[in-house]
Amino acid sequence: MVRPMKQGLDYFPMDVSFTRDVKVRRVHMACGMESIGILVYLLSLIYRDQGYYEKWDEELCFLTAMDLHLEESLAEQVVQKAAQVGFFDGELLADWGILTSAGIQERFLAATRKRKVRRLIQEYLLVDVAEEGKIELHSIRKDTQQTEKKAENSLEPFARAEDLAQGDSYQATL
Repeated sequence: MVRPMKQGLDYFPMDVSFTRDVKVRRVHMACGMESIGILVYLLSLIYRDQGYYEKWDEELCFLTAMDLHLEESLAEQVVQKAAQVGFFDGELLADWGILTSAGIQERFLAATRKRKVRRLIQEYLLVDVAEEGKIELHSIRKDTQQTEKKAENSLEPFARAEDLAQGDSYQATL
């Protein structure tokens, strides 16, 4: 049996001056000392699971707060402030609910250069990967469109509710 390919990392580099970074300091000043722990926790999740991004939703907010023994509202406040100051990319957070940044992606790509292949989602990328090599780009838009087309096609032999409501007769051909 073939072992599945690993996406995330076992460890990630962290600068010793992490707390001196202006973005981190802005989050710290706005949200309090606990914000440092939340940021480190989220970076750990990002690098461990997907390697270069993490989906931010109510469930992850709850789990973050639970694991760190904090209020969910604080976790949400930290993420929003981090996006506002550029620690996380604000557009990807707003559009896709994704936590990532160009720096996170650059560190992930550097850490995975020796992998046979790296699978990335095109819509989430903030860095140029043209020179990287060994990259498989996937689009989540294409998958969504294909799923919608399959759903539309699977409904074709059945009457639509609007047609039946108007009194049209409908016979399905088998």
